Amino acid sequence: MKSFVEMLAAHSAVRDGALLEHDVRLHFLLRDLAGDPNVGRRLAFRGGTCLVKCYLGYERFSADLDFTMIGAASQATLSSKELRRRLRPIQRALVGTLSAHAKREGWRFDPAADVRYGQSNRMMAANLRFEIAPGVFRVMKVDVNFAEPMEFEPVHTRPSAC
Repeated sequence: MKSFVEMLAAHSAVRDGALLEHDVRLHFLLRDLAGDPNVGRRLAFRGGTCLVKCYLGYERFSADLDFTMIGAASQATLSSKELRRRLRPIQRALVGTLSAHAKREGWRFDPAADVRYGQSNRMMAANLRFEIAPGVFRVMKVDVNFAEPMEFEPVHTRPSAC
């Protein structure tokens, strides 16, 4: 990873290696989430990182990934119990994808400790950690809103388009 980040810094205007490394790791996680057949097509990428990755370039760096579940508005009238029952499969699939990514990349991720649900499981926050120096870790946060109605239909692109 270090040599790739150094090469990237040499060919870009960004000189902060720590920021570039975080961004590259964020990009790889985004690639895995978008490419997962059980997760990728069900989540709309949104927020500051989406703007940077898909539209703005390196004007700013972001430390997290934000998503909204596509079709969440259709579940707005469900009881909390029914909503939790319907969300459980996608939440499990998402945690599975995060776990597989963490294992493959050598990150620290314990779903029991690093995943939190809120608002009757309508929200999920996951914290993955990667080592940037011996004993020094950075957090990559993934936030998903499973109930937020979307004002506009998502623009579907290939995972590599952003």
